[in-house]
Amino acid sequence: MRDIKFRAWDEKNKRMIYNLRMFDLSDADEKLSIAELEECPLMQYTELKDKNGKEIYENDIVLVPYNRFGNIIVEYKEGTPVISKYKVSECRVVGNIYETPELKGRYASMEKYEQINRQRNK
Repeated sequence: MRDIKFRAWDEKNKRMIYNLRMFDLSDADEKLSIAELEECPLMQYTELKDKNGKEIYENDIVLVPYNRFGNIIVEYKEGTPVISKYKVSECRVVGNIYETPELKGRYASMEKYEQINRQRNK
């Protein structure tokens, strides 16, 4: 059976909320009111995992080896996640458009990702 789950970006509190399910919010990691949830962008799980076993969601920023265009942002086109055309077992989730927007773009690289991580861990 397909695992349909979502996460949401809580802009007010600047945090990601995981394990949202469309019809049953009782298992969500955190409780939000319907009014709060309406303000949060939802991102669907793609049913794919990166080379480290991390779940890949819509709006994740993924480092694709040997991609001359830089990191890609996972989006759905005609019901299929764009990431699926790459060899996912070689890809790595490095962030998402909300928590690490600086990783978007053509020239973002693994070096940039590691630099950002070092700065955050100080």
